[in-house]
Amino acid sequence: MELVVGHESLDFDALASSVIAARLYPGAVIGLPRRLARPVRAFYSLHKDRFTARGLSTIDPAAVARLILVDVRDRRRLRHVAPILARVDAGEAELHVYDHHPPSGHDVEGSGGAVEPRGAVTSLMLERLRAAGAAVDPLEATLYALGIYADTASLTSASTTSADVAQVAWLLEAGASLSMVNRYLTAPFSDAQREALAAVLAHTRTHAVHGARVGVAVIVMDRPLDGLAEVTSEACQLDAHDALFVVCALPKGRLVVVGRARSRRVDVGRALRSLGGGGHRGAGSATRRGPAEEARDTLVASLAGAVAPARRVAELMSPSVRALSPELTLAQAGATLAAWGHAGAPVLRDGALVGVVSARDIQRAVDAGRDHLPVASHMSGVVRTVGPDASLEDALAAMVDGDIGRLPVMETGVVRGIVSRADLLRALYGPDGRGDDRDDDRDDDRDDDGDPDVSPASSSGR
Repeated sequence: MELVVGHESLDFDALASSVIAARLYPGAVIGLPRRLARPVRAFYSLHKDRFTARGLSTIDPAAVARLILVDVRDRRRLRHVAPILARVDAGEAELHVYDHHPPSGHDVEGSGGAVEPRGAVTSLMLERLRAAGAAVDPLEATLYALGIYADTASLTSASTTSADVAQVAWLLEAGASLSMVNRYLTAPFSDAQREALAAVLAHTRTHAVHGARVGVAVIVMDRPLDGLAEVTSEACQLDAHDALFVVCALPKGRLVVVGRARSRRVDVGRALRSLGGGGHRGAGSATRRGPAEEARDTLVASLAGAVAPARRVAELMSPSVRALSPELTLAQAGATLAAWGHAGAPVLRDGALVGVVSARDIQRAVDAGRDHLPVASHMSGVVRTVGPDASLEDALAAMVDGDIGRLPVMETGVVRGIVSRADLLRALYGPDGRGDDRDDDRDDDRDDDGDPDVSPASSSGR
């Protein structure tokens, strides 16, 4: 027998990839774990005649000649197939693995399958199904779309790849029903979920970690909660945390921990490995026994290594600051900015910052016939500045709040550089959200030695 199995508390990505695996391995049986996530259980209850499967408890481990794992390879999350894995370890059964999670240090190794980064493992498996020339009907396409949408927050999570988007486009062409996708992705909260959400919001403590807002909540429940992951996601959004972890204490010392992240800077899976769990950058879980406070403290201690430091203005700024003299005429200043290709510049007098002027304001003055007046007459004397240790988010907030395109970087009263809107856009649109692909081909010049070069253009031509 060939057996296809996903992780416990089966989600849509695991169910969809199990169905695809059964097509890639004709004759394979899908084995369902004891627990299905609440919306998955509702979907499967309606569609079980179309997607046939057997409960794992009905399958004899000795009859399994090949185990096909989907959406999981961490041995700690495979207790439901431990007897079969023991046969694999003994060389009595073959193992194939399809997964998209980062390595955990506890992973089983298969002789076949594929492990590649995708937002959803459904996408990875669809690529192989399509390569085999297979077609899908609208019902199948809808399930596969559910798998991708659910694991990528409808293609908005930081782990989403272009491959995920391409597969969704193909599924929509194949007739995937978005109304059915929405039906199961936006299922209303149960009474228990609403109570849990209120408890999470009331008991969340926020920790500042490398500039990120990470919430950790401890709640107590008298029974396991279907949909704790959805509650965690909702609470994370409502409180605008970069990430949120919920430690749920159950009877007999059992703990269930769920994490969700909105920022790519937080690696949820890495943090949860400190509790024996795992996952990927945006989502993960762990189960264990012991005091909830101890688990919380262990988790909090792991956050420093699971949160990437925020980019600082000092990393983005140009140390070469092109500035204007307040004595320049507006006509001269406008021509200078045009030659530099700048939309504005700080105004310095004897090295001291006295104002800032924009090309837009200069042009208005020139159009009104005031081009002979000095820059000082039209500069803004209220200058927003930022320090070199400020975060990218701090600089972004200052720019948006002031509707300005560049910020002088000040330290101990001295202009050390300038950061522009273009600099922040490079950082925001970098491949990992930290701007690691930025280049130095910017509109602000740099000296070869990298030292600040503050050179005001003046009426004397300096």
